[in-house]
Amino acid sequence: MDDDDDAEVTFELTADHVRLLRAGCFRWGGSQYGLAQAGTGRDLDANLARFLGHDPDDVTPRQMRGLKRVLEATETALAVVLATGSFEPGPYRLRSPHQRMSWERAPKVTWWANSPTGPVQLTVEEAGDDVDAWSQPVGSGP
Repeated sequence: MDDDDDAEVTFELTADHVRLLRAGCFRWGGSQYGLAQAGTGRDLDANLARFLGHDPDDVTPRQMRGLKRVLEATETALAVVLATGSFEPGPYRLRSPHQRMSWERAPKVTWWANSPTGPVQLTVEEAGDDVDAWSQPVGSGP
């Protein structure tokens, strides 16, 4: 999540965030202000791997670091889901960086792409890693 005061605050809700939120069995810590917990130590690693569709015995240390990054973003993912009422993966942004529950779906960015049959419009998801497709924003096309 980007959290600079002058910049737009954005978050990419992924299928792994959704999978973790849906599969998690969270219990609340000692007080009303406690943090959600999914286990501790080895228990946490095994649960996290299982929740995200991996065999805990086959997860490498590098893969586990990636899974833990998903877990670290769970608080923001939960805020996005609660604020929008949607578990749909994709980009989200805060309408106001000073209101933590003002998440909304970010608009899709559309670009003109060059194709053998002429210019076509693509969303960011459709363009993917095709750098040549990212030629010019909509509105400045043909």
